Amino acid sequence: MHLVFTSVAKRADAVKMAKTLVASALVACVSFRPIESVYSWKGEMVHAREFLLEIKTAKPVAARAWLAKHHPYRIPMIYSQKTMAVEFRYAKWVKTACKR
Repeated sequence: MHLVFTSVAKRADAVKMAKTLVASALVACVSFRPIESVYSWKGEMVHAREFLLEIKTAKPVAARAWLAKHHPYRIPMIYSQKTMAVEFRYAKWVKTACKR
């Protein structure tokens, strides 16, 4: 199982991306929550409210490719991590949900 992370500015974008990814069976589950980010953009410091998406999947390469193609940001933050010590039944559910 892998976790894929990205962030978006609008809650509506988070909901739309989550529903599309789950419906397509690229991912099993998407959780999202409001966050604040501070970053440099075009020489300026930006303090922004965003939504962080935590995506659970057995298809990390496909999920990252979909995000890169459909993300509203010009340069999106997208990364994944292989999980360790995941409860067996949960990992099995994720794998099964991504096979539909």
